[in-house]
Amino acid sequence: MRLKNTLSRLSSHFLIITLPTHILFAVFIYSILVTSNIKNYLLLIPIFWFCFSGLGIAVGYHRLFSHKSFQTWVLMRRSLGFLGLFACQGSPVFWTAVHRSQHHPFADTVKDPHTPQKGFWFSYIGWQMFFSAKDFDPRYAIDLARDPFLRFISTHYYKVFWLTLAAIAAMDWKFYIFTIVPAMIISSHQENIINSLCHTPSVGYTNFENKDNSRNIWILGFLFFGQGYHNNHHAHQAKPSFAYHWWEFDICAIIIPLIDKKSKIFIPQKNENTQL
Repeated sequence: MRLKNTLSRLSSHFLIITLPTHILFAVFIYSILVTSNIKNYLLLIPIFWFCFSGLGIAVGYHRLFSHKSFQTWVLMRRSLGFLGLFACQGSPVFWTAVHRSQHHPFADTVKDPHTPQKGFWFSYIGWQMFFSAKDFDPRYAIDLARDPFLRFISTHYYKVFWLTLAAIAAMDWKFYIFTIVPAMIISSHQENIINSLCHTPSVGYTNFENKDNSRNIWILGFLFFGQGYHNNHHAHQAKPSFAYHWWEFDICAIIIPLIDKKSKIFIPQKNENTQL
């Protein structure tokens, strides 16, 4: 009876996204053993991990959507929103609304949905298993919902996710299994690691005295697109770069000026010899 009640409470996201993608990952592991000529596909995994998690989540969902750290063109904005879908962390509206209304204002309190205060594994994956649509308020991402494309892919998140993957699989099943699937799983667990470890007081270091337990973990910041410099981020939430010291490398600080429409890269410099 208790098991039945637990299963009945599992979230739609866990049942429709998390569980099936992990089953596909098991297929990926098995297929490696029985399929030949896959080396080129495996070499593409870091590229798509970068697209889904680096561009989609770290640049798009986190810095652009949630914190408005920079401005970019409509096509780029929509592209980042689409790529973020395949990090298996929810739609742009969902991710942004939870981040703005629950995580930052109430970090490491009972109102923070994925704080390790509720247990490491709950922070890592448990909250996603039981977090439902009624547990967040989409009005906190109303600016995203005003964009017809972002509203559409958020409203029809599951359909867009699986129809896109089905189209990729139909065109090249090896590319789908040996590149896209592992890139999605790595992206998914990357964000889970950040949620749990970067709010655990016994690990990492701090540069700022925040009211929460946010921590910097250098190796996670270096590997995970700056996301691991979490203490820095909680201290200065709107900064596009999460790095503070010279030895804290955040690749997003290089990427964002390339797509920020207010960047000096795209502002013509006055010729000093021009007579006005």
